[in-house]
Amino acid sequence: MEKIRNSLFSKLILLVMLVIILPSIVSNVIAYRQNYYMIQQQIIDWNENRMEIGMEQAKGKIRQIEQAPLNLYEHPDVVRILSLQTPFTDMERYVIRNYGKSVSDRNSSVFRVVMYCQNGEIIEGIYADDHNRKRIGQYQDPEPNGEMFQVGKDEAKKPAFLIYHADLQNVPAYDTIVSMRIYVDNKEMQDLAETLCGQYKDSAVMAYLGEGGKELAYTSVPFLEADYDEKALLDHQYAKGRLDGAEGMFFLKRDFYKGTEIRLLMFVHDHWFADPAKRVVLGAIAVQGCLLAVSVLFLFLVFNLFISPVRRMLHNMKMVKQKPEFVYKSETNRKDELGMLENQYAEMMTSLDELINKNYRYQLEVTRSRFHMLQAQINPHFLYNMLQYISTTALKGHCPEVSRQLTQLGELFQYTMNTGDDVVTLKKELRHLENYIALQEGRFAGRLHFIIHCSEKTGSLLIPKMILQPPVENSIKHGIDQKDGMGNIMISIVEKAEQYLIRVIDNGAGMRAEQIQKLKEDYDNYGFLSNSDHGIGLLNVLQRCSIYYGERFRWEIRSIPEVETMVELVVLKGKEREHHESDNC
Repeated sequence: MEKIRNSLFSKLILLVMLVIILPSIVSNVIAYRQNYYMIQQQIIDWNENRMEIGMEQAKGKIRQIEQAPLNLYEHPDVVRILSLQTPFTDMERYVIRNYGKSVSDRNSSVFRVVMYCQNGEIIEGIYADDHNRKRIGQYQDPEPNGEMFQVGKDEAKKPAFLIYHADLQNVPAYDTIVSMRIYVDNKEMQDLAETLCGQYKDSAVMAYLGEGGKELAYTSVPFLEADYDEKALLDHQYAKGRLDGAEGMFFLKRDFYKGTEIRLLMFVHDHWFADPAKRVVLGAIAVQGCLLAVSVLFLFLVFNLFISPVRRMLHNMKMVKQKPEFVYKSETNRKDELGMLENQYAEMMTSLDELINKNYRYQLEVTRSRFHMLQAQINPHFLYNMLQYISTTALKGHCPEVSRQLTQLGELFQYTMNTGDDVVTLKKELRHLENYIALQEGRFAGRLHFIIHCSEKTGSLLIPKMILQPPVENSIKHGIDQKDGMGNIMISIVEKAEQYLIRVIDNGAGMRAEQIQKLKEDYDNYGFLSNSDHGIGLLNVLQRCSIYYGERFRWEIRSIPEVETMVELVVLKGKEREHHESDNC
């Protein structure tokens, strides 16, 4: 609020926003409500016809179930066998089971048929594959209750299938020769639900059977609670409600089939009404936002024309207070009073800069010079020269081995501390590695053996500096040093048709699978340091190679503890920069 009170520009912007935004909010609210109710009525009209069609399809599927066992009368031998009062032979049971299978064949949803025969035998057939047999075995089989249809449930007490009770009679005696329980899967209802939902893919379809339509026979979406006004639903065939807390609208279609009430209930989420209305309002808001932006831009241009010189000078005064740099350039060609004021201010700041900051900057440069002189005293070149001097002294003292190692150490220091080159040839990197290896071989006194394989054509390959020593150092520190016996390390550089392979292989203690996985995760997260015991220097190598080569770089680590560990760097061939050194290793 303090900023608004002290800024003329903020006050003007606030006034324009109030003039435009307040009427826009009122109009958008009215437009949203009108569009919402219009779309709601369209969906109501559309679902009225869809539910009528859905009910006819549901009754048609019930008729198909009812007609499935009627092919009995096409098989006189089956009718004769079922009419027997004596125990069935194995062949007669086989004929009856074949008839049960024909019932399933006539309706693919039938997965089980149980026949209660006149002689007291019960013959059952399950027609499903092994996967569905396991699922069927978890169903809860209800006791017969005298109804034509019963709802079967799964182990979670959710509706899973229907049971159709049929008594088939012998013509013309009209005495019952067999009672059947036909088990029907809900997959037919799934097709019906998809048809009813149409474009409303996340809607829910429910089917109820029995007196008063109270028993849930099928639901396309499992739910815990459906909350709606049943009286309003029965009166108008639709009503507002909630399904597991989600708001929407319920649509109802009722009918009867041979005395059994059938209810189809469909729930459409509220966002199908709200989203189209929101899109209309958002379009209006976008137009209004453009109008507001144009108004603000126009106001800004007018404001900038008159007030911007003063604001620039005020900003510069604040900057001088925070950071004493007395530099200000006039950005105006105006000849009026404001232009003259800004030009005079610029000249004043220039004079102050010359009088005050000239001495300050001079003192700063003196300090910097002294600092560089101090740095020069510990220049890496000085260290290298001193190592060469000590090496020469050792050689005069008849200590050639000490002289050789000091020379190698000096070259190693010179290569490592030379910050001029971030990219070197493979030949130069291998020369540095040989010095490092020679020092390590002296340290391990014959317990460490190195092998370097390098093809002749790879010497000029450009690589990031210091990418070979860290893997070798890891092999020594975390591999060879952690086990007894002879340690072997092989460095292999091979050129193939489309790529270069750089491998460091050792027979040390190795890496665990979780260590390799942690390294990969740190690499994917663009880390340069790892918290694991393996990979502090190695992770840095991988990231630098990734930055330098880009998509041409891949890497892999494979490890068999105590047997072999391999770090492999793969560089796909591309256009390399020229280098003047020899190509040979």
